[in-house]
Amino acid sequence: MPEALLETYADELVVSRTLPAIERWLDYLDRHRGAWRPHGGFGDWLAPEPTPTPLVVEAYLAIAARVGSELALQLGECKRMQKFARIARKAQTNFRKKWITEAGVPRPPTQTACVLALRTGALDDEATARTRAALIADVRARKHHLTTGFLGTPWLLEELVGAGAVEDALEVLLQRDYPGWLYPIIRGGATSMW
Repeated sequence: MPEALLETYADELVVSRTLPAIERWLDYLDRHRGAWRPHGGFGDWLAPEPTPTPLVVEAYLAIAARVGSELALQLGECKRMQKFARIARKAQTNFRKKWITEAGVPRPPTQTACVLALRTGALDDEATARTRAALIADVRARKHHLTTGFLGTPWLLEELVGAGAVEDALEVLLQRDYPGWLYPIIRGGATSMW
């Protein structure tokens, strides 16, 4: 949220007020790997195709630490920036070792795993290209139905567009069948995309 507020309003006050909480949270996550509650973390809720919860947890630590480092840098908080960057590098290394195959794609290559792998900053150029290709192939094989849950969905379209698959991103966005973003609207169960 602090990152989104900073991007939207260019107001550093929220970031400066929340940086100590970000630090405490990252310290906690870094110290208690695998001991989070509920056991192992929450995972990618309501995903039609499950992604292993430990993959999601490790990816989110890498993402959160990287974002924290960028926020601290923006505020000129060099000590915190370096600390968060160390946590991010450690999480990125663990993520690569545990979840990226020798071929350079997530194991398993679910849409959520691909999206989160791309967000971590853990992939080199070759693995990024292969993971993007795997994501696009999966989306196309499923006729543009998403299989992400609450944690993979927010970045799905952005990663497809970043991979140059703009038409595929539009097809996913406008998908009217289950599982698709317009399905609950067309069925009358919602007035917006949940």
